[in-house]
Amino acid sequence: MKKIFGLVLLCTAVLCFNSCSAPLLTLKSSYPISNSVETNTPYDAVWANVIDFFAMNNLPIGVLEKDSGIIVANAVNIGESLVTMEDEYGKLQNDNAWFVLPYLNKYNGCKCVGNKATCSFNVRVRKVDDTKTSISVNLGGMQGIRILEILNTLTFKKYLQEIPAKEACVSTGKFERDLLNLFK
Repeated sequence: MKKIFGLVLLCTAVLCFNSCSAPLLTLKSSYPISNSVETNTPYDAVWANVIDFFAMNNLPIGVLEKDSGIIVANAVNIGESLVTMEDEYGKLQNDNAWFVLPYLNKYNGCKCVGNKATCSFNVRVRKVDDTKTSISVNLGGMQGIRILEILNTLTFKKYLQEIPAKEACVSTGKFERDLLNLFK
């Protein structure tokens, strides 16, 4: 009898855990990214513009090495205004967002009300000659975060909970375009 009860309990637990997991979602659209440009602007002016871009967008700089032309920002928190998701047809819900997640309306019966992300940036500024400079932008370590509205069934109050997204969070290419457009 104990074996049957244990088996029933195990099966119930497996069903509960499987029903709580969300399906792995994929993006419907592709987001081509241009991440480098060569400009006829001298190195020092390009360097200053890149630093200004980081400052204007409140991106914390972790490594700043002018001699080697490297700027690195690690574990940057990207707010809701810059992270979007596709709609059910694959169109960006916010065309100005830097990052995108696949469409998700509900997650375990909870409504998805927003998205955030964390990522790392590195920018390489390289002097080609006295009048030309090359700029490359690389993003990495992108992790999407879903913001869910949850109803507490005991108190009937709603609260927000952030959970890491299982699916890929990718760049829309806007961050790279915004930075590189400073030099076109």
